[in-house]
Amino acid sequence: MAKDFANKKPVSRQAKPKQAVAETSHISFWMWLFTSLTVIAFVCLLIYLGQRNATAPTKVQPPTQVTVKEGKPKPKPVKPAKPAEPQWTFPEELKEREVEVEVDPVASRPLKEYIMQCGSFRKRDQAEQLEARIAFTGLQAEVRETEGKNGLWYRVVLGPYQGKRSADRDRHLLQDNKIEGCRIW
Repeated sequence: MAKDFANKKPVSRQAKPKQAVAETSHISFWMWLFTSLTVIAFVCLLIYLGQRNATAPTKVQPPTQVTVKEGKPKPKPVKPAKPAEPQWTFPEELKEREVEVEVDPVASRPLKEYIMQCGSFRKRDQAEQLEARIAFTGLQAEVRETEGKNGLWYRVVLGPYQGKRSADRDRHLLQDNKIEGCRIW
C-alpha cells in the first residue's frame, strides 16, 4: 500500500526522562566524596607518622670518662708500603710476537670496470635530451652509436666505473632526480 510522505505530519517525540541525568550526577557526587575522604585520610596518616618520628625519645649516653695511664707511649702503627703494581708481561709479549696474515686473492684483485646505460633510442635527439638531463645532475654521459640487428641505436652511457659501488652511487643520484631505468653492467 502506498504512503503519502509529502503530507505526513511529523510525529512529536517524547522528551527523555531527566532521571538518567540525575543518576550520573548522583554517582559523581559519591565518587567525589570517596576521593576527597581518601586524600584527607592519607594526608592525616602522613602527618601522624611524621609527628611520631619527631617526638620519639632518643637515648642520650652520658660521656664516658677515659682514664689516661702514663707510662710507655704506644708505638704508632706502621703503615704498610704501597703494594707494588703488578708487572704485566702481555705488552712485551705482543711487541715480540709477529703474526703472518695471508693475503686474500679476492680482495687484492683489481676491481672490474662497470658501465651504466640509461637509455637506448632510435633518434639522436631523444638520446641528447636524456644526456642533457643527466648533465644537470652533475654527471657526464655520452651518446654512443651502436649498429644492431634492426638498425642504428643511440645509447646513453655513463662510465666506466672502477667498482659497482661507485656506479650504484651515481644510479641512486639519477633516481633521486627522476631518471629511472639505468642498468649497470
